[in-house]
Amino acid sequence: MASKCQQKWDVRNWDEAAYKVRLQADREESTRIVYAARLAPSSDFVATASSNGSVCLYSVASCLASQSMDLNPKTAQLEMEPFLSFSRHDGAAYDLQFYGEDDDAILLSCGDDGKIQGWHWKRIEQGDFSNYSDGRLQKPDFILANPQQKGLRGALAPVPEINAIATDSQGYVFSATGSGHAYCWDLEREKIITTFEGHSDYLHCICSRPSQKQVITGSEDGTVRIWDCRTAETIAILDAHKAAKVTKSPKGKLPWVSCVAIDSSQKWLVCGTGGNCLTLWSLLSFDAVTRICTVSTPQAVTIENSKIMTVGALPYLSCFTYNGDVISRIRIAPSSALSISAYSSGVCIVSGYGGLVDIISEFGSHISTFRCK
Repeated sequence: MASKCQQKWDVRNWDEAAYKVRLQADREESTRIVYAARLAPSSDFVATASSNGSVCLYSVASCLASQSMDLNPKTAQLEMEPFLSFSRHDGAAYDLQFYGEDDDAILLSCGDDGKIQGWHWKRIEQGDFSNYSDGRLQKPDFILANPQQKGLRGALAPVPEINAIATDSQGYVFSATGSGHAYCWDLEREKIITTFEGHSDYLHCICSRPSQKQVITGSEDGTVRIWDCRTAETIAILDAHKAAKVTKSPKGKLPWVSCVAIDSSQKWLVCGTGGNCLTLWSLLSFDAVTRICTVSTPQAVTIENSKIMTVGALPYLSCFTYNGDVISRIRIAPSSALSISAYSSGVCIVSGYGGLVDIISEFGSHISTFRCK
């Protein structure tokens, strides 16, 4: 009788359909991008938003327990199955945020389909699976859908994607869209209450400044706009290329604003641009005070513990002082990173190309690195 090995390679057992399915799955995994990774409130989970539209939860404890056992022999990287997978966006999922704290938190995601999906975290922690089937959430608790813009003769434009979202503590969610508009959503009423119009191109990023009732947007048009949430009027337009008080000037025009972040005092704003640099602004005077040259185009930035932390198109996490001095530069797992989240404990989470998530300690060591499946 033929051995099992011979049977495996017997062309009479060839299943072309199964091979195509397996090949497509392998390609999808190898080209997956994790656009956002956030630590869930009061729990052991990391939430991710990926290019295949999935929103998933991964157990940090399981990652640590499996660190030396479940390595892929081809890539020598840990591959993790999600603890829980939520209903997918129709297209890539670009961002996710947690609104609120502890049991009152809400998990929010946005994506290419122009929708914000929301799940109440309390139900997830308590194991309320009334909307679940086979471990997969059938539908979110609520959906907020972008409006369509009207053109000539009442024609409706395509629904614009939502590239980023931000929250405040007053029940509002802000979205940055591909139409160049930003919206303020009332979570309780599940409707838009304010529209911010003024950018000439689509929006990459957004953050809120609750203490002044302001929202800040960054656009492909190369500018940052600061908006008054009460009047929807522009308070200031910041252009890093025209900043006159910084010492390091870029060689050419800074083509787009890729990321924005404010510090905990809400007095300082940092924005990343396509000219391989960060610009630090004072929100009291709206003046640029520091220009920081980066090793690659910054694609995500945050400020934590008086440190400016950024990742971009090269596999490095760079930390700077407000004066632009380098504090550290750490090699990370993704060859190109698109998300960074930093926490008061010193832990930092980055994610990006290859479906990789890298959890880094305050000392720069890698707590856990895994590939999302």
